[in-house]
Amino acid sequence: MIKIAVDNLKSGMVLAKSVVNDVGMMLFNKGTCLTQTHIDRLINMGINHVFIEGSDDRKEPIEKIIDDIENRFQFVSNIPIMVIVKKNLLKYVRDAYKNDEHRPAEV
Repeated sequence: MIKIAVDNLKSGMVLAKSVVNDVGMMLFNKGTCLTQTHIDRLINMGINHVFIEGSDDRKEPIEKIIDDIENRFQFVSNIPIMVIVKKNLLKYVRDAYKNDEHRPAEV
């Protein structure tokens, strides 16, 4: 089971827990296969996170990933386009980990 931000949901994901609003009203049952309409409804209702089926396959801590990126780009730091690629890759990794509450937001 994975806790995921509603903004990161994709059609076809399956709810691992039922979704209820702040007054306890059932919005979606456990096992619901999400469609874009469901996702839009969750966003409109102000639901921030849901639990989906599956497992979190990111095993490495963000620090290791960032160190690996730094090492891979160390010999191309004088090439402007590679500096941009590295910057965007680091931003992508940080954003991906920031959206997952049990990971550190920044390094």
